[in-house]
Amino acid sequence: MLTIRAYAKLNLYLEVIDKRADGYHEIQTVYQNIDIYDTLRFSRRERGFLFHSNVPLPKGNSIKMGYEYMERHFGVDGLEVEVIKGIPSSSGLGGESSDYAATIWAINELFSLDLSIDDLDTNEMGSDALFFLNGGGSAVGKGRGDVLEFVSLPVEDYRCLVVKPFIDISTRSAYERVIPEAFGKIRELVKAYEDIDIERIKACSFNSFEKALRKIYPTLDLIKKDVAETGTFVQMLTGSGSAVFGISTGDIFPERLKRNYEFVHTGKFIDKAYEFL
Repeated sequence: MLTIRAYAKLNLYLEVIDKRADGYHEIQTVYQNIDIYDTLRFSRRERGFLFHSNVPLPKGNSIKMGYEYMERHFGVDGLEVEVIKGIPSSSGLGGESSDYAATIWAINELFSLDLSIDDLDTNEMGSDALFFLNGGGSAVGKGRGDVLEFVSLPVEDYRCLVVKPFIDISTRSAYERVIPEAFGKIRELVKAYEDIDIERIKACSFNSFEKALRKIYPTLDLIKKDVAETGTFVQMLTGSGSAVFGISTGDIFPERLKRNYEFVHTGKFIDKAYEFL
């Protein structure tokens, strides 16, 4: 048996620039792993795929998709997976993509395939999955999120609060509503995080989805105000939501939250996408 913690991510910056000819959107983003995770236990079986989860997941979940990818490309057969979900679904925290990547590397290990990232055909994979497949941490993502430049942020200096309201936002519907626009401050934001420059972080943080989604879900503004009162200096959607995060360099006081949420987590930035246990 092989056990992996598959960690979540935040989008500290997310700029949707334009729609591409291949159906994806051209984006610029800053990925950051945080210490929310799913625990996945993998073991080989004689044949076929068997799956157990502590919460309901769709038949076409990302773990099964990862197995089917490896079955199709490398002829593997026979895997059993147990997952304990710690990353809420429909949150923008990348749980599906992180589980997908963990499945790829678990199969690589269990079946002694000795594959590197260069051996994988990543064109058919989701955009966020490539961040996790490449090891995660802190990275600038461009293109559809597949052009990655890893950066070194002082992760030990930052704390985060993540709350997910009782709202599920479909990624597809969010992209249908988003209005592409250029904000142009991604490099300034990375430098601000490197320098722990709080005022510049506040000025340069951006998510293209917020304008459109706030019209549909006005409670998002109330959630951001709620998160602000816990001691954070930035409050923003991650990905296409619906989770809202806050960032601080000091203590965060989640007990100050005035509303009830589906999920609340106070944690930290980390420099890994998954952890083999």
